[in-house]
Amino acid sequence: MRMGELERSVALDTTKRDIASRIRRVCENFCQEEFEALVQRMAEIDVRYRMRDDWAAYREQSTGFTPSIS
Repeated sequence: MRMGELERSVALDTTKRDIASRIRRVCENFCQEEFEALVQRMAEIDVRYRMRDDWAAYREQSTGFTPSIS
């Protein structure tokens, strides 16, 4: 596992646990498979954009460059 993949994996697992604990009661009618797929998708989106924002902040701090993220 390359550096970066480990951080993403840890962030994804942590985010999945957090999301699942918060939305389980409002998704009671979902079967386990549907619920896990929803949690997986939500966590992937959250981690992707959080890591992108962290990278942009780091780049701005270290180089003074402000990326235009749309």
